[in-house]
Amino acid sequence: MKAAAINERSAYTLYMLGVTLHMLNYNKAAIVALQAAAVETPSSPAVFIALGAAQRGERDYASAEKSLLNAKKLERTESAELYKELAALYGEMHQYDKAVADLEQMLKVGSFADEDIAKIKEQIRIWKDLAAKQTSKRGQ
Repeated sequence: MKAAAINERSAYTLYMLGVTLHMLNYNKAAIVALQAAAVETPSSPAVFIALGAAQRGERDYASAEKSLLNAKKLERTESAELYKELAALYGEMHQYDKAVADLEQMLKVGSFADEDIAKIKEQIRIWKDLAAKQTSKRGQ
């Protein structure tokens, strides 16, 4: 957080610090920086996407979902990055139907190489199978 002390109210500095810390897997520190960035720029979907990703990294799924859904409300145009984060969150939460829906939406709004599309479709297939197993277990 010393880097942000130069201009402690710089949302961009806090955001970049948070993203960098998250990429280094220092999620607790990333969350602090990104929450500070969110205070400075409460209308930035990018800040809330990064915050949700860091919260997911800490397995704080309720907070991650709240942050990501807030980002979804703030976005003017849909982003594949948001749907990727939501899908990863719902996959970890074993909410496979939601995860599948978000991956399918990610494919619609993003542009991907053919090999990446194949990997995403394979993940969709896996999660659909897991969702079907969950449904059949509930029905028993």
